[in-house]
Amino acid sequence: MNLKSKTSSLVFFLVAWSCAADPEWDDKEHDEGHHSQTNYSLEFMQEVVDFADAKEKNGKRRRSWKTVHNRYKTILNQGYINRFRTYVEGHGSKRQKTENVDEIVYKKFVEARELSLPVHDLDVQRWALQAAHETQLESFLASDH
Repeated sequence: MNLKSKTSSLVFFLVAWSCAADPEWDDKEHDEGHHSQTNYSLEFMQEVVDFADAKEKNGKRRRSWKTVHNRYKTILNQGYINRFRTYVEGHGSKRQKTENVDEIVYKKFVEARELSLPVHDLDVQRWALQAAHETQLESFLASDH
C-alpha cells in the first residue's frame, strides 16, 4: 500500500468516523457535490448566506466569520458572503442567468428540430429575448450573428 492510498484511506476513515460520532456534522469539503471556487450554485450561496446570517433570539449574530469559514472551506474571505447576498437577491449571477438562457434556447431549438420545423435566426433571437426576460437578465441583447 503506497502513501497516497494510505492517506486517502485515513481521510475516508476520519470522515466516516466523524459522521458516525455526530449525525448532524456535515463535512462540506469532502462532500461529493463539492463546489469549485469559481462556480457556486444559487442553492449553495443561499445556504451559506442563511448560515452566516443566523441570529440569536436577542438579534445578535449567531456565528463568527471563523465558524462560517470552518464549515465552508471554499469560501476564501468575508467578501464572498456579501457577494452571495447580492446574487441571491438578484436570483443568481449574470453568468448563471446567461447559462439558463442558453439552456432554454437550446431546448427550444432541439424541440423545433425534432418536430422538423424550420428554425431561423429570428426565432433564436426571439427565444433568447423571451428567456432573458423570464430569468430577469435585464442587460441581455440578442446578437444578429
